[in-house]
Amino acid sequence: MKSPILNSPYTEPNKHFKSDERGLTDEVLEHRRPSIFYIPVPCVKTKQKQLELNISEGAFGSELQRENEFINKARAKIKNGTKTAIKSYISDLG
Repeated sequence: MKSPILNSPYTEPNKHFKSDERGLTDEVLEHRRPSIFYIPVPCVKTKQKQLELNISEGAFGSELQRENEFINKARAKIKNGTKTAIKSYISDLG
């Protein structure tokens, strides 16, 4: 990994490192990372029980990932609202 910093602190993030079951990779994706909860799951005593629960071993042990729909919807509304506000402002200037 050449540099862990991909985005400017002054603009909306538009790149992120891809992650897999082992953690972050060197592959860079060209879009904003969706908001996701990482929910830790206590270790199960047997591998069979883990398979029954359909839990994978993540970078930090067993964990589940759930999309944070509220945050992702808010980001989309803000982005669309900002574009609309800018267009309105520019048309008012002309």
